[in-house]
Amino acid sequence: MKINVIIIDDEKLARDIIKHYLSDRKDINLLAECDNGFSAFKTIQELRPDIIFLDVQMPKLTGFEMLDILDEKPEVIFTTAFDQYAIQAFEHNAVDYLLKPFDKDRMLQALEKAIDKIKSVEKSKSVPSGMADIDGEQIQKIVVKKGNAIRILKPDDLLYMTAEDDYVMFYTVSDRYLKYTNMKYLEANLPNNFMRIHRSSIINLNFIKEVQVYKKDCLTVQMKNDEFLNASRSGTLKLRSFLR
Repeated sequence: MKINVIIIDDEKLARDIIKHYLSDRKDINLLAECDNGFSAFKTIQELRPDIIFLDVQMPKLTGFEMLDILDEKPEVIFTTAFDQYAIQAFEHNAVDYLLKPFDKDRMLQALEKAIDKIKSVEKSKSVPSGMADIDGEQIQKIVVKKGNAIRILKPDDLLYMTAEDDYVMFYTVSDRYLKYTNMKYLEANLPNNFMRIHRSSIINLNFIKEVQVYKKDCLTVQMKNDEFLNASRSGTLKLRSFLR
């Protein structure tokens, strides 16, 4: 498969280095180069790349500001000379964070991680079950922010997740956290003890307290924090299969 890429950096030398590192990759299609965040936003909206190499400090819009206004985000590999933005980068679901100057091997390692992630999501689309068995990289941690506090959640910390427009609310035993991400990605990459029981909810099967019938052919799940989540018909079928 061909992977479409855009390089975004206000320094021509930095863009040229990445282009040079990519030059012998026949599976990479370089769509465009951008030297500021505003032109990058317009170019991404128009060309819909699979992966972007993104600098942080740029004219007009920073890399983070540009990501915040995108409708659909490609996979992001940050390339920057500043190490203080790493946590913020991973809050934006970055695949990797490369500190300049980086060598070819390090950049290609990040590229392979991004390609593996793309392939995992593509594979999940062809799997009918709500708990797709993905060969790619499973989610090991989720970086969330509440106020000025940053917390790293492990999947085992999560009771369930609910869709909130373009965001997802993550529920733990003691708190909840809103994060910009999507249910499709979570469904595809969380461990197998998570199940999507409704288009708007994914539960951790280890935290089910009780399952009840709430209407004909549909179940409701009481979680260990005593909240109830209704399953759709397809979610009910998956739950019944799990409970056998």
